[in-house]
Amino acid sequence: MTMIDVQLSARPFAGEADFPAIVELWNTCEAVDQVGEGTSVNQLRVEFADPWLDTERNVRLWEDADGALIGFGQIWTPNSADEIQSRLVYQVHPEHRQRGLESQIIAWAEERLRDLSRERGLPARLGCAVRDTQHEELALMERHGLSIERYTLVMARPLDELPEAQLPAGFTLREVSAEDGAAWVEMFNLSFIDHWNHHPLTLERWQTWFSDPDYHPELNLIAVAADGTFAAFCWAGFDPTENERTGQGLGWVHLLGTRRGFRRIGLGRGILLSGLHRLQACGMKTVRLGVDAQSLTGATRLYEAAGFDRVQTWAKFTRDLKLDAA
Repeated sequence: MTMIDVQLSARPFAGEADFPAIVELWNTCEAVDQVGEGTSVNQLRVEFADPWLDTERNVRLWEDADGALIGFGQIWTPNSADEIQSRLVYQVHPEHRQRGLESQIIAWAEERLRDLSRERGLPARLGCAVRDTQHEELALMERHGLSIERYTLVMARPLDELPEAQLPAGFTLREVSAEDGAAWVEMFNLSFIDHWNHHPLTLERWQTWFSDPDYHPELNLIAVAADGTFAAFCWAGFDPTENERTGQGLGWVHLLGTRRGFRRIGLGRGILLSGLHRLQACGMKTVRLGVDAQSLTGATRLYEAAGFDRVQTWAKFTRDLKLDAA
């Protein structure tokens, strides 16, 4: 591996003025990598408002001598009481890859997590997701001592010939409102409490999701039991800017879940198909979603029965960090 260009400089995130350059870098990388990870200014704006992302300390930009953005890294730190878990997301311009910058970004992330470990008195773990087709990135993870902990699937189906959406008797379907926050968060946490690596959702984080300029209330659905209990949810959406850029007409099921105690009665399938019909009504041609490959709730089987096929596999790499490491 050749040494990194000494003229590159790193700096913290400077605010929304950096968004256009980050979007350009991200989409330039996506044009080469084709991993389905494009972005837009609106999408970044929502992501950077998330409480899990410390934009002052856990976002870093690398620029060349002319000020062009060459590399980008961000460290997400979900809520956890007993350790500092993390998810490193990064991009390196295709013309500057395999010259050492990737390793510099990982080293920055490790040091930031060690700082957090010292501050909080908790052990820290570095995490990073890589698609199984990104062979150079897979090798990079292994060189830095990270190992695969889990796999995530991306599944997709065309939004034509959709089966009819039916909820079990006694349940009603409606859109979510801003006043539903506390009850929705409770439902979410009781739906994912037995999910691998679950981090309890807070009302603060839930509220940030509504700041998305591209939020579509008609795509955020809940199934309510006869006694008023929130029993299941399907939150879908699409990015108009991204679809304009790619011409795909792609929608996403962001979140889908069924509350413990309401499973295996057809509620998940019913609300999923309801969300798909609404995406179709918005003009979407295809829908995607992500799912834990080893889900204990049978989510993968539900999606396959609803016509989804596996289109991507992502490996989650992790490594425990030690404070005395170099």
